[in-house]
Amino acid sequence: MHPVDEDGTHINYVNANHDKSLLVSCDDYGLVNFYRYPVLDTTHKPRSYAGHSEHVLRAEFSPDGSKLFTVGGQDKALIQWHRK
Repeated sequence: MHPVDEDGTHINYVNANHDKSLLVSCDDYGLVNFYRYPVLDTTHKPRSYAGHSEHVLRAEFSPDGSKLFTVGGQDKALIQWHRK
């Protein structure tokens, strides 16, 4: 849940996989959010995963789309996510 004084729009990066079936966003809350692509309205709920200690700066899919790599800001971590 976002703090009361925040509007929830602290998205740092958005990327789609190569076959345009998934959209991923990274935010200031350390979450990596997965959406089915295309996102047709604002009521669509993502699957959100935490792995970074703070904000996530960037997310890139591997060429075959089976993995996602995210880079954290403060923690300077590179995380590899595997798509099942």
